[in-house]
Amino acid sequence: MYKKIEKFIPLIAAALGVVAIIMFFLPAVTFEVGNKVVNYNGWQAIFGLTETEKTLLGETKIEYLVFSFMNLLTLILVAAGIVLCVLSFLGKGNKFFAFIAIACFIVAAVFFFLTVAFTTAGAAYTLDGNLAQEKVKEAWKLGAGPIIGGILSILAGLVVSVPVVAKLLKK
Repeated sequence: MYKKIEKFIPLIAAALGVVAIIMFFLPAVTFEVGNKVVNYNGWQAIFGLTETEKTLLGETKIEYLVFSFMNLLTLILVAAGIVLCVLSFLGKGNKFFAFIAIACFIVAAVFFFLTVAFTTAGAAYTLDGNLAQEKVKEAWKLGAGPIIGGILSILAGLVVSVPVVAKLLKK
């Protein structure tokens, strides 16, 4: 029975990784302003958010979030884990792909939980001051997307490690 399931383990891990990437559409950073809750999704936390408002003097660009390489690295690590799992399923590559996929998923899980620390506030919140950056981040909370994405990344890493651990236990 295990031999039949063992072949599909990389695909199960890849599917968990795909769902983890989908979690970037859910709120990643949330905070309250009065009675209003402001949510920024994972894509906005990665690539930033700038809105244009029309005023009497013309258009004004308001920068809420700035590009964050570390949040992008989370996405890249999950995508790399997925690719390595698919290559492992197809039989291409070498035996180290499973170890690299495990590392990618586990590091991505840690990075998911650090989304608030990696997200950079824009000029609308900080007025280009570093001290204000710390004050802004104190009000931010981790949203549902990174929490679920981190859990799914941990599960994907554990699923990929099942054949590796099984082989080690046989010896």
